[in-house]
Amino acid sequence: LREEFRGIASVSDSLPGRLLVSLLGVAQIDPEVRSALLRGIFLPRTDATAGVISRAQDAGLIRKDIPPHLAVDLFVGPIFYRMIVRHAPPTESFALEAFQSLIEGLRPSATRRKRSARKPK
Repeated sequence: LREEFRGIASVSDSLPGRLLVSLLGVAQIDPEVRSALLRGIFLPRTDATAGVISRAQDAGLIRKDIPPHLAVDLFVGPIFYRMIVRHAPPTESFALEAFQSLIEGLRPSATRRKRSARKPK
């Protein structure tokens, strides 16, 4: 998950990322472009990432009360927000910070307490 998150951030400010943002704009008014983006990029990636999240849930690493597809939206939302709004760059360091914050919130509560008890102050 971390690598996928980092990968999205790393291409977000490159030509492919900028083209994707442009296509997302067009997709708002062109149903064919929207459908092509969903079928060709977003649905396959979302399903694959949801599968990773589901396996992490089965392993007890992520809370089971969060639907996997919702977790995907929570992971990629911050990067896409920065890509579209452009108020701040979606840097790799931002992606890692957002990832760590989110993964901490998605951990089972018993795991969060153990980990936070280990953190030095």
